[in-house]
Amino acid sequence: WRSDSQMENSLQRCRELGAQILGADIDDVMYGYNTGFGINLAAFGLPLKSGDEVIVADNDFPANVYPWLALRERGVVVRFAKTEKRWLTTEALKAEITSKTKVIAVSFVQFYNGVKAPLQEFSDLAKACGAYFVVDGIQGCGVEPINVRELEIDVFSAGGQKWLLSPSGIGLIAVSQRAREVIRESMFSWF
Repeated sequence: WRSDSQMENSLQRCRELGAQILGADIDDVMYGYNTGFGINLAAFGLPLKSGDEVIVADNDFPANVYPWLALRERGVVVRFAKTEKRWLTTEALKAEITSKTKVIAVSFVQFYNGVKAPLQEFSDLAKACGAYFVVDGIQGCGVEPINVRELEIDVFSAGGQKWLLSPSGIGLIAVSQRAREVIRESMFSWF
């Protein structure tokens, strides 16, 4: 049995370590259940309205596709960037960007072939069109260096059961200050 203060100290220490792993400020780091939790936080929390567009890869993992597809009933358009030889390229993403693009959502490392995304190039595209940049990080977080602050990632979500060597049901999420200023949370709890 642990006291509340011991538990809070442990949770704070975990957030500090998470911030180090992600290259984030501690205020940007939170816990979630899995990768999908953070992607859903972005999909349903960012200020997206009918006619806005989200770009994802045409072969991305479902955790980074289904939350965005669920927004279609609200009139949000999901555009699929065509992969080349199963790789998402900067050119393919750029080809899908329009004046209505509000989110670019990609995977840090592809689940089926291990290709590491050129996140700086993708981030530059998002910045250039004023879109939020969302990254599914589970396949690389803990084994590949990442600095969400330098990459200007708005939401980075990674379940812990892969390279973070955690049991299922625990994940790290980083939400930039820019995104925190506009995100509407849909679930609330004690911690």
